[in-house]
Amino acid sequence: MKMKIIVKMDNAAFDPEENLQGVELARVLRKLASQVEDATFETGDRFLVADINGNKALDARIEE
Repeated sequence: MKMKIIVKMDNAAFDPEENLQGVELARVLRKLASQVEDATFETGDRFLVADINGNKALDARIEE
């Protein structure tokens, strides 16, 4: 079993001009961590996290 994590970083929340990429990436990863901390997993489970602007930024799936 593995977790596949995709983070979309091509929007304003991850603006490289504002040095926000690391800050926002850390924020969405912390939100994922809080979602999975006490979870039990099955193949096909999916976890979604929005960026600070409300856009879908992180999509994590449990795979075989």
